[in-house]
Amino acid sequence: MHHKKVSNSGQNAIHIIAGTDLKQFVSFYFTSVLELISYFYLHQGCKLCGMLEDLYLAKNYNAYGKVYGYVCYSNVENVDKTTMALNDVSFVAYRVFANVARFVNSSEVKGKGEDMQVL
Repeated sequence: MHHKKVSNSGQNAIHIIAGTDLKQFVSFYFTSVLELISYFYLHQGCKLCGMLEDLYLAKNYNAYGKVYGYVCYSNVENVDKTTMALNDVSFVAYRVFANVARFVNSSEVKGKGEDMQVL
């Protein structure tokens, strides 16, 4: 399986080439969710926006003292449309704020055990 970094309309994406299949993964950073939200409800809300591949909710807080996480979707054809759909998700009175993640795990691209890289 080969990994290849490409640009999709100015957004960062990773294509994974497996034989003849071409699969695009796009990761989104999200914040502004409930502090004690259950992983189940977060998963249910995020899977409505596309083909959910991975979901990570951090145990610590961001620089603004809010809960944050990352969600990864596959087969994303329109990054802007997926971003808008994810921003429309809300839990109780908290509306999710999401944007394309600016970090890609270099172990996905080069090999295991390496740190995060800024694109």
